[in-house]
Amino acid sequence: MGTRSQCGRAMNNQLPTRESTWQNRRKKVDITEPVLFFDNSSTSSYPTTIEILTISETAELLKISISGVRRLQQARHLPFVKIGGSVRFFKGDIMSYLE
Repeated sequence: MGTRSQCGRAMNNQLPTRESTWQNRRKKVDITEPVLFFDNSSTSSYPTTIEILTISETAELLKISISGVRRLQQARHLPFVKIGGSVRFFKGDIMSYLE
């Protein structure tokens, strides 16, 4: 009865080692594919710095009240992100809203 494998055991009643199991799961990757590199030259159309504004800074920029900014945010007219539970706005998004 020693020739049957039971529950993943090898034929000689030894458990596979961690290393042999890991080697069996490894994917073979073809590394001859080209790799694209992107540089941050000044000719790119993306801004190099991202300005993040608080609600009060956004209210000053839009020249409206803080509750007005919250109303626009809740109506999803202004795109926003939550960072650590606080609402923040990207200045580029606010400038796009103004246009």
